[in-house]
Amino acid sequence: MRIRTAKLATNPLFIDLDPPSDDEAASSQARLDDLRSRQREAEAKLGRSGFVSPDEKTQLIVLDTGFPKTDVHGCERLIETLDEIRTQVAADHGVEIGFAGGPVVTLAEHSALVRGMLSSGVATALLVGIVLIAYLRSARLIALLGFILAGSTTLAFGLAVFTVGHLNAATAFLGAIIAGNGVNYGILLIARFREERMDHAPRSAMASAIATTLRPTLVASLAAAVAYGSLAVTSFRGFSDFALIGAVGMLVCWVASYTLLPALILRCASGPFPTRRLRLGPALAITFGFRRPRRVLAAVAVVSLGAATVTTIYLAHDPFEYDTTRLRSAGTDAVRARSWMARSDAAFGRGITGQTFIAADNLADIPAIVDGLHHVDRPGQRPTIGTVRSLLDVVPPDQPAKLVVLDEIRTMLDDAALAALTDDERADLAMLRPPADLAPITLDGLPEPLAAVLRERDGRLGLLISVRPHPSIDEWDGR
Repeated sequence: MRIRTAKLATNPLFIDLDPPSDDEAASSQARLDDLRSRQREAEAKLGRSGFVSPDEKTQLIVLDTGFPKTDVHGCERLIETLDEIRTQVAADHGVEIGFAGGPVVTLAEHSALVRGMLSSGVATALLVGIVLIAYLRSARLIALLGFILAGSTTLAFGLAVFTVGHLNAATAFLGAIIAGNGVNYGILLIARFREERMDHAPRSAMASAIATTLRPTLVASLAAAVAYGSLAVTSFRGFSDFALIGAVGMLVCWVASYTLLPALILRCASGPFPTRRLRLGPALAITFGFRRPRRVLAAVAVVSLGAATVTTIYLAHDPFEYDTTRLRSAGTDAVRARSWMARSDAAFGRGITGQTFIAADNLADIPAIVDGLHHVDRPGQRPTIGTVRSLLDVVPPDQPAKLVVLDEIRTMLDDAALAALTDDERADLAMLRPPADLAPITLDGLPEPLAAVLRERDGRLGLLISVRPHPSIDEWDGR
């Protein structure tokens, strides 16, 4: 409006019969002030790096890795290198440096998994050992049984090399599970052998123990193997791997208990054993030696009905845990990494990580895909799609039309009539004047920092579209 008024003022034949009202002038000035404010904000953003916080006390360095963040060995090498750099920089400049992101979280969770696996194994050995000491009261028998369990568990994991080939978060704890269940066969065999040993020689006692326990323990072993093996029908790799290793482990424990364990007992711990019986048996007989089956069945029916009612109510209220932050490691390294990520989010906002990439087949598909993403969320529904970045951000598809508009703006700003404007207004317009040598932006002409973000490993450029979740979406919410 100001430009139009200035041009009309230079026309001696123009007579303004309807001068703008004060409200129109105020509205025009308000729009102009708003545009100037937005211009200053844009210039301020361009004048300061987006990787420096507004208070200029925090700087962010984003490092792209050449390996997946689930590659533990790659993460270890990276963090070791960064640790050396951090030590040197901190010593020279006295700054605080922290790491966050995928590789750091991977190492923290992996370390927590290894520590948990070791601690659970030790706890299993100690607790099972205490029970066996109380029952068997024979250091030799406990040592032999422990040897069988250790060998069977090791063999089960060794056979996993030929089945699944690796361990994961679900199978790393199978050592404790295999040992805890596999010990049953040896306990039953030893208990029966001790009873037979009171009246028979070692070999006869062992033969009788094997004959009376072989079939039921084999059935129990097969049932346990089938129970574990049933998980193989799931598509979740953690469960299917668990099925293979667990099923094999149960069978290996049973085979070792009825092949190697009898020979070791006859060679190293054939008795005689103490004849004093534990008081546990008579106490259990008094507690559970019911003489009226009908009353027992009635009581069990009442308890079962109550349990079914409680379970139904519990399931009806959706008892599943959707807050996946509760499933993360509580170890020191993991907590430290999360604290640095929180500082990054506070200084730079969310969205540094958490991108999803869509790979297009050809450049012509990019506009349609981007347009489709922008129309995923329907009005009135909770938004899911956040920032969408693509080739279109740096190589707009409608450049010819925009160049025509820019030419018109340049022609308008070059009009001699603008001499009637004030010096400040002409200075503002001079800053906004489009250059005369503008040309279409092409992929080949992109600056390397922009091209590097769009380039794939095989050299293809511009086929990737990054999508971030909407800021209102909690990425740790399973829903």
